[in-house]
Amino acid sequence: MSDFFYQAASALLQNFALLIVLAFAFSLSSAYLARLSTYKRQGSYGVLFGVMAILCMSFPITVMPGVIADMRNVVILMAAPFGGPLAGVIAGLLGSVYRLFLGGTGAEIGAAGIAIAAGLGIGFSLRFGRLRSYRATFILGALMTVVTYPVYTLLPAPADGPSFLRHVIPVMSVLNPFGAVILFAILNLEVKRRRAEAALKHSETRFRDIVETASDWFWEMDAELRFTYLSSRFTAITGLQPSVMLGKRRDELWHGQVTREFKQHLEDLEARRPFTDFRYPIRTPSGDLHYLTASGKPVFDDRGRFKGYRGSGGDITGEVEAMRQLDNARRRAEESSRIKSTFLANMSHELRTPLNAVIGFSEIMRDELLGPIGNDSYKQYASDINSSGRFLLELINDILDLSKVEAGRYEIYPERQAVSSLVQNAWMLVSERARQRGVQVRNEVAEDLPLLHVDPRLMRQVMINLIGNAVKFTDKGGEVAITARLLNDGGLEVVIADSGIGIAPEDLDEIMEPFRQARHGAQTRDGTGLGLSLSKAFVELHGGKLLVESCVGVGTTVRVQLPKEHVLPQSADGSAAAIPIKKAGSQA
Repeated sequence: MSDFFYQAASALLQNFALLIVLAFAFSLSSAYLARLSTYKRQGSYGVLFGVMAILCMSFPITVMPGVIADMRNVVILMAAPFGGPLAGVIAGLLGSVYRLFLGGTGAEIGAAGIAIAAGLGIGFSLRFGRLRSYRATFILGALMTVVTYPVYTLLPAPADGPSFLRHVIPVMSVLNPFGAVILFAILNLEVKRRRAEAALKHSETRFRDIVETASDWFWEMDAELRFTYLSSRFTAITGLQPSVMLGKRRDELWHGQVTREFKQHLEDLEARRPFTDFRYPIRTPSGDLHYLTASGKPVFDDRGRFKGYRGSGGDITGEVEAMRQLDNARRRAEESSRIKSTFLANMSHELRTPLNAVIGFSEIMRDELLGPIGNDSYKQYASDINSSGRFLLELINDILDLSKVEAGRYEIYPERQAVSSLVQNAWMLVSERARQRGVQVRNEVAEDLPLLHVDPRLMRQVMINLIGNAVKFTDKGGEVAITARLLNDGGLEVVIADSGIGIAPEDLDEIMEPFRQARHGAQTRDGTGLGLSLSKAFVELHGGKLLVESCVGVGTTVRVQLPKEHVLPQSADGSAAAIPIKKAGSQA
């Protein structure tokens, strides 16, 4: 029985790992496929998703002897919403043909299930386009499970449809919707990057349009380089009357910083050289800042004597603003790509290690390489497999929690909780790690503080994340101090201060974002960068704040501040006054 469990767990994790591989392949191919025609691009995506579905079938999850399941339908379902209708058709055909090729009992039923998944994905794609929310993805995955129920009842003996349903449907009811959500979360990062690139291209097009349609005005200078003429367009665009500039030299009108470009412009004028695109700022009577450009050509009479300059000018304020937006869009695209790459790399790293442990130790136990199954070493391997599985489960739960928060669908369920109890529970979970690292943890939270009216699971997770981070980033011989106090406005603050390696100032804002970790000062250690962003989100769901102060080489202080609405008032005898306990819905 234990061998069966480990084989099933190993196959399940292999299927989830294939979803990560699919995301990598989708990411690496998107830039190339974007240059192809619609049909070629969708056809290529169809082949990609179809091959991944076939690979999923190569690692089946054994639900019970003779009854298997895998993630193929999830992959087929997502082909059309992310690759287009044709991609869904091709992926469905590849998956169905391969299932028929494998043969065996229920081959036709399996192929029909794949066709249903492809049909649902294609129908959704034609009606709504691309998947855009976690809720829609979850519903689509659940709908696929429900629609395939009747088909599997047709399984002949020995598979026996009803018996098959009793064992496999509970598994597929979890795998289909949650697997779809996880695959959507990873693929959506690549889609966001492509959107940022599209915004960059749009900005470039707008920049060209502005330049091509810009209206110019005309001007003239005399031999002493004084303005003698300005066309009416100058006044229409800048709001300045020509009299402001007529009779004056360029250097007499210049009130800004004397830049290298301005000095070069004056040298060109004195040397009677033609110039193009000299740019300068000007403040209009309304107070608006405009950016202008000027191009000029020296004028000589028949005897070669210098008569002055003649040229044109234009308002390039829109161009300057467009270039700023272009630069912002480029930075967003680059940052989105970096976040995507970092996230996928971290996910692959975090999944690979426990997967190797699960697969390796389970194979040792399966083959009894150390002797009969009673060998004590097997107990340690079983413990390692359990730890690896729990780590993967926590990682997936963190991603799902973050998805709910970002979708604004996370609900909190407040209960009476003592601050000291929340901190004590978290401290107990990290105490062994602190002992191993040689870090002293001091819990100085008083027990007579007012009770809190908070969601115990979320706040306990906040304390675990923050205290765990403090221990992780504090070296041997350091200490972590946990305190709590009432604020002047009636709120309550919990403070976790460590003497660790600290965080550089430029990283403080970034570490609050999902999948971000400090890059300066505090060197990145193990983790996916979800803990702090989830803690911040959970605190904000309660209307509170999470503040971080840090100095490289000195330590970090994290403050969790909860508003007075979540601090239970105390009655005359010192006990917490009774207030209704109800479910509270919050949106991030």
